[in-house]
Amino acid sequence: MPAVVFENESYVGKSLSPEEEAILARQIPTFLVAPGSFYEWLLRSNWDKVRGAAMIAKDKLGAPITGISAADSEIGFQKIRSGHIRRTTGTTETADNNWSQDFTAGNDYYVGYSTNLTTAVNIDKDALVLVLGAMFTQGQQPVVEELYPQIGGTIYPVVVLRDSWVADNDFGVRGGPIRPLIAVPKATALWQTRETLAGTNELVLLGITFGMGRYLRQQSYSSIST
Repeated sequence: MPAVVFENESYVGKSLSPEEEAILARQIPTFLVAPGSFYEWLLRSNWDKVRGAAMIAKDKLGAPITGISAADSEIGFQKIRSGHIRRTTGTTETADNNWSQDFTAGNDYYVGYSTNLTTAVNIDKDALVLVLGAMFTQGQQPVVEELYPQIGGTIYPVVVLRDSWVADNDFGVRGGPIRPLIAVPKATALWQTRETLAGTNELVLLGITFGMGRYLRQQSYSSIST
C-alpha cells in the first residue's frame, strides 16, 4: 500500500486505477467547480493533495471511486458542505447544515458541538474531508481573523485569515488557500477561531469531501454515523 503524507503524518492509501485517475481529472475541474474560478484554481494548485486524499479514501472506505454519481456502495466526491464537518450547539452530535455563525469578540469554537461547541466532533464513518481554503461569503465586515484547527490529537499551527477579508486576489473573492488539512472517517475535529469584533458571518471551508454515495446524496444531515 502506498503511503500518503499530510503535514508530516503518513496515511495508508490504495493506488488509483487508470479509470479512477481519469474520473478525478475529468469530473473535478469541470462538474464540481466552475472553470476559471477561484475554487478550480485552489483544487488544481493542490492536485497532489486531492489525489492523495482520494487514495486514502479508497483505502479507508474500501470501495472504488466512481465519481459524482456514485452508487450507495461506491465512493464519490462533493465540495465540502457544512453538514460534513460542522455541528449544532445541541447536547448530542447533530449536523449543522448552515455555515452562518454568531461570533463574539475574542475566542470562539467553530467546529465542535454541545455547549459553545467545545466538544470535538466525529467525522462520519462514510466520509473523508479535505480542507484546502476558506472564504467569507456574506457582504458585511468579516470578523474571523485566525483559525486554530485540531484533528485527533494534533493541534496545527494557527491559520491567519485576516488577509482574506480583502478580495485582493485575481478572482475578486474574499478567500484564500490554507494549509491542506485532512480528516479521515471516524476522526475527531475541534477548531477554534479568534475575532476582534463580534458579528454574524459565513466562514466557509473550501475543499472536497470524498464519501460513499449513500452519504453524499443526503439533502441535509441530521445524524452522524461513527
